[in-house]
Order: sequence, then structure tokens, then C-alpha cells
Amino acid sequence: KPWRRCSPQIYPNATNYPIPFYSESYDTDAIHSTSSNPSRFVAKTAGIYSLTAGAQLATNSTGIRRIGVLVNGTTYIAFSNHPAVSGENTQLNVATQYYLNVNDYVEFVVYQTSGGALNVVAATDFSPWATVVRLP
Repeated sequence: KPWRRCSPQIYPNATNYPIPFYSESYDTDAIHSTSSNPSRFVAKTAGIYSLTAGAQLATNSTGIRRIGVLVNGTTYIAFSNHPAVSGENTQLNVATQYYLNVNDYVEFVVYQTSGGALNVVAATDFSPWATVVRLP
């Protein structure tokens, strides 16, 4: 049941890019590693999971911004599109529930079309963040 944060990352234009999480507030089921595949949350117990994430992308008024939930590197189960915001950071959020089998993994993926690389703003406990919680 983790909440994760990461350091600033540069996200290339028009590329689906998983957010790597290099720190964590807690992890009660050892579903995440900060050193090996830090973008992955691996289910250790089968069940329905609540999957939520958010990130802020640096200000730029061109294109779209997207955050999505990707299962096993192949299947998007949710995503949220936003137009670019002029003069301020663009806040992205996504939330869904999904049944995961043991060893299924989820990643939270950012996509942007600004025409160049953009930073995901790193702000302690605010951006980026994710929670992966198995429901009772």
C-alpha cells in the first residue's frame, strides 16, 4: 500500500514514459523497488487494486498532456488527457480500480506533445505521487 515520490525527470516529446519512483513513504507488501524497475508496482497478492497517481508537468502552452495506467507493459486500463496550460504547470491525475493477478505490474505513464522535452515538477508529497492499494 505505497505512496511514492520521485526526483525531477525530463520527459521527451511524443513518447510514452513510465514515471520512476525513487523514494517511498511506505510499502506494506513489498510491491515496489526504488532501485530495480522503479516505475513498476508488482502485485504480490491477487485482488482488486485501487490505482491512483498524479504529476505536474512544467509550464508550456503547446500540445496535450496525458497520464495513464499501464498493466504489464502492454495494456492501458485508464488515462486522462489535458490541454497544455499557459503560464502555469499542468496538473495530471488518474484513478481506477483493476483486478491484478500475482506478479502483474502497473506503471503510471506520462505523455506530452509540447514539441520538446518537459520536466515533471518534483515537489515533496505533491508531484509526482502514486498509490497502489489492494482492496479488502
